Amino acid sequence: MRHTTETAHEISQRVLDATGHALLCGDVKSFVTFFNLPMEIQTYEGQTLIQTVDGIRKVYQSVRNHYQKIGVTDMVRHCVAASHLDSKTILTTHETRLLNGVVMVQKPFPAMSTLRLEGIHWRITSTSYAIEDCDDHNLALMSAGERSEFSVG
Repeated sequence: MRHTTETAHEISQRVLDATGHALLCGDVKSFVTFFNLPMEIQTYEGQTLIQTVDGIRKVYQSVRNHYQKIGVTDMVRHCVAASHLDSKTILTTHETRLLNGVVMVQKPFPAMSTLRLEGIHWRITSTSYAIEDCDDHNLALMSAGERSEFSVG
């Protein structure tokens, strides 16, 4: 069982690499296997709770459409920090750079995710994105599920 010898950082990077590859190559079938339902997504636009695999597919397609629109040909994601909260939970942060060739097409952005061990597979249960400069990207991430706005004070 691979999860017993990997560090939290290695597990996080493996999930990032696999989901990033699935996003770039159009492999939605592989992509959805990395998520645990319900799945929570937060952006500056608010938060959404995705309850179904069809909801994950909808977000996947919306994000792919956004990437195609802005000309993404490559995505570089790296784990910044990761630690076990307990034996079945990892809290991790990563940075994403979206590229067309060697040119960045969007400002790099951080995200924080919670991964849960389900059987022998690590799955994403929530992600908070800090995408400051691209409303379209935030809206793509919020395209499915039960949406709520953040309220201040």
